[in-house]
Amino acid sequence: MVRCRHESIVSDGGELWLMENLNIAVAAPMPFAAAYNSYVMAHADVRSRVYPIRGSFTWSKCMTRHDAGIYGNPDQNCSETDVQAAKGVCWKTSFGDWSCLFTGAALGRRERTRPPAAVRTR
Repeated sequence: MVRCRHESIVSDGGELWLMENLNIAVAAPMPFAAAYNSYVMAHADVRSRVYPIRGSFTWSKCMTRHDAGIYGNPDQNCSETDVQAAKGVCWKTSFGDWSCLFTGAALGRRERTRPPAAVRTR
């Protein structure tokens, strides 16, 4: 299971951000020093190896039905953006937790979409 720290509910704006359709491939581990100049790895345990990752995902950002109704159909209160060539790295922190950075260029934004199925069924 992957939990992105950017997945959130913005309470004052009523927005929900979800990472969906996540595909990640993990490469062989490499020394921390090999990734040091390419990535900022907060609280990294510099003695541990890091794992390069690559893949894709879709950002889904939804607003409240009320806010969507102001602009049109309240049932189409989301937008989706594809990130098809994401890359990054995962590392162990000095606290023993795992953290990852995974990003890429956003392409193919779709406006006024229905919420993801997992959200509609709640």
